[in-house]
Amino acid sequence: MSHTFDLPIRFGRHSAQLACIVFLFITFIAHNPSLGSEPLSNKAESNSDPGWTIAIHGGAGTIAGEMTAARETVYHTALRRALAAGSYVLAEGGAAVDAVEEAVRILENEPIFNAGRGAVMTIDGTFELDAAIMDGTNMKTGAVAGIKVASNPISVARAVMDQTDHVLIGGPAADRFAIDKGLGSVSQEYFFTPSRFEAIQNRRNQQGLPPLENPVKRDSQGTVGAVARDQAGNLAAATSTGGRSGKMSGRIGDTPIAGAGNYAQNGVVAVSGTGIGEEFIRHSASAQVAWFIKHSNLTVQQATEKVIHEILKPDDGGMIAVGPVGIPAMTFSTKAMSRGYADASGNVQTMIGPEGTSSPKASQP
Repeated sequence: MSHTFDLPIRFGRHSAQLACIVFLFITFIAHNPSLGSEPLSNKAESNSDPGWTIAIHGGAGTIAGEMTAARETVYHTALRRALAAGSYVLAEGGAAVDAVEEAVRILENEPIFNAGRGAVMTIDGTFELDAAIMDGTNMKTGAVAGIKVASNPISVARAVMDQTDHVLIGGPAADRFAIDKGLGSVSQEYFFTPSRFEAIQNRRNQQGLPPLENPVKRDSQGTVGAVARDQAGNLAAATSTGGRSGKMSGRIGDTPIAGAGNYAQNGVVAVSGTGIGEEFIRHSASAQVAWFIKHSNLTVQQATEKVIHEILKPDDGGMIAVGPVGIPAMTFSTKAMSRGYADASGNVQTMIGPEGTSSPKASQP
């Protein structure tokens, strides 16, 4: 069965109209459950038209606590909201770089993920967030590290890319930049979650440090990211994180470093990684995916599997990737990686556990 929308509303970044479309998209999926389980088609691989597609992740690792049916629904719903936001941009002919920013903004607003509102804490009980975005059309990159005042660090990273000639801004300077651009308006309490606070209390206890004062709590889990290919075949990637729980103040992971946790190059691949940031940095993990594609003639799927399962160690993490044609790869070596994809053919799917570990399964002709 085919489904069509007549959508006269014109796309505008961060607009109320987008929120309405996201709601309509989610409602539509909820009333059409077959869309949630339909495997991704290989149509794009056999057609000169690459077709738009978007893939997202909510972090690789072990999700703490029991994964009840109700909790699983929360994860799937959050992932689908992000897919809806990015899909609308792409379906309207928008750029891949806009789509990944919109998708990551939605994930940053979800307290179940380790980004934005649900970020983990440093050992000192503070929040220092990292984010990066990369446009495959020109390989321009924007990133922030250790930012403390922005509810959506990915949009601050986008401002660095679009409005400066720099790649990465960190610490207090990043906070000042966000405030100057009207993107830094929250206090540290905005980011607080219960599981993060409990984890940091345990770490402080192990190190002989006094407990922190207990503020209001919420739950959270997992770094976030998005990769996309737009109707013109352009690629982009975006990643956002709170970092490692209990990290030293000032620690910077792979997320804001181009080629480590985030990478995009037209005609090659867009990658967003999640996991042990130090390992992704040591091995230039995301850039290695591109190198294997360019110099070893590996497919996107083969390249991500080689990096995750041969270059990195078991349980180091996972990554999502998309090339100039074909289906996305979603590969991880951990017990779980919340993830999902959508494409121009109407395929929409979200996953959490090991099912479809390497990539979405292509439908049979």
